[in-house]
Amino acid sequence: MNKLFPEVADNEYRGAKSAYYFYIAWMLLTTWRSFVHFLAEDGGLNSIANIIV
Repeated sequence: MNKLFPEVADNEYRGAKSAYYFYIAWMLLTTWRSFVHFLAEDGGLNSIANIIV
């Protein structure tokens, strides 16, 4: 249980480095997708999702 709930919460990540880098890559991908929808002229409804407005 000490791995899940350490005695001292010091914001030090003790997990696998691959999980950390996967998380960073996933957040970059999610942010990119959000910006594509945000900056699309129609909000991505027609140009990305093919929904006729």
